[in-house]
Amino acid sequence: MKMYKLLPLLLCVAIVGSASAQEKTKGLLNDLGIAHAELDGGLFKVVVSNDTGTTTMLVKENSILGSANEHLQVVTTYAQVVSAPEGFSPPLAMLRKIDELNGNSNSGRLFTNDGSVWITSEQALRLVDAQSLSIQLELMTIVRAAYEEVLAPFVEEE
Repeated sequence: MKMYKLLPLLLCVAIVGSASAQEKTKGLLNDLGIAHAELDGGLFKVVVSNDTGTTTMLVKENSILGSANEHLQVVTTYAQVVSAPEGFSPPLAMLRKIDELNGNSNSGRLFTNDGSVWITSEQALRLVDAQSLSIQLELMTIVRAAYEEVLAPFVEEE
């Protein structure tokens, strides 16, 4: 599944009103020396590599419930864990495993979109700095790889 297929879902979740709102994340990515592509809707596409592999992620500043309250502004990262073929419907056992993993995790939330599995993680925009964003991106890469090992067999079985 292509990243752009997730774009409508991301835009429906929350949209930050001003274009300058994305400047903090852009500045932090620049400070970290992380190459990124700017996509529509205030999304940044980044690629992070470490010992567990390479992960392509989407990073976006979001406003929870569309609120202007600075305490409800977050930086959200999204990464695809498992790509499913078109028309794939996750089996009940896979959905139960996702629920179990979500219940035991403090490192993001798993969700499905068009049968594929994604992970998302957030941190408060007002508290984010280059170090915390770097840690978030690194952790997402590690966690995504671990979840892929657990969830990919469900897609391969179908």
